[in-house]
Amino acid sequence: MTLRENYLAALSYKPYDRLPVVGYGYWPQTVEKWRREGYLTAEETKDDVKLVLKQGFDFYVWDIGFGAEYSLFPAFESRIVEELPDGSIKKLNADGVTILEMKNCYSIPKEVE
Repeated sequence: MTLRENYLAALSYKPYDRLPVVGYGYWPQTVEKWRREGYLTAEETKDDVKLVLKQGFDFYVWDIGFGAEYSLFPAFESRIVEELPDGSIKKLNADGVTILEMKNCYSIPKEVE
């Protein structure tokens, strides 16, 4: 089966040869670290699709042309709720959720309220 046939079969709960391995992108800090460590060239870091394919993924999900709007509309107005002594902040995000953003941490923030 082709990549497309496998992908569509998996989404339709039909038999498939193998599941596609899908790349969703990277944090810019990770790509920069890989470049500094010699795993990537500066040229390779300029194109998300090439970067994902070089890493061994079958395709890059943001390049296949489908998606949905999943944000609130209208969104909540983001604002800082509290600044903590360690430099992290509690922030009300666009979804109306209070999150904890840690200083120098590039990950999914913790939801606190």
